[in-house]
Amino acid sequence: MPKTPDHRTTIRFKPDEYALVTAKAGRKPVSTYLRELALEKAVQERKAYMPAPAKDHKVLAQILALLGQHKLVKEFKKAERNIHDGLQPADDVTKLLLVEIRDLLSKIHNLLIRALGGSSQ
Repeated sequence: MPKTPDHRTTIRFKPDEYALVTAKAGRKPVSTYLRELALEKAVQERKAYMPAPAKDHKVLAQILALLGQHKLVKEFKKAERNIHDGLQPADDVTKLLLVEIRDLLSKIHNLLIRALGGSSQ
């Protein structure tokens, strides 16, 4: 069964109107933002908007590999493990910093995976 083609609608905006719409749309394409405004429930049935992945996958992959292999990251994980296992004492500030660093590394890792087209956890 052939797929029904999408319908295209053109809208003309004055410069100030377009600036307002693009500002309200934020990082979404204007068409996605307007569709969401107009169709509310129907939009929920469409696939969620995913920004296009970065074009330079090679650089992103190198950053991700560096994140996993760098000696500072390995030392951080080792220190965190030693404190958790009670092999190394740590004050509350150190423990808080370790948690913040772990969260930051996790966010960076997930963003890089998403940018490469994978799904983050």
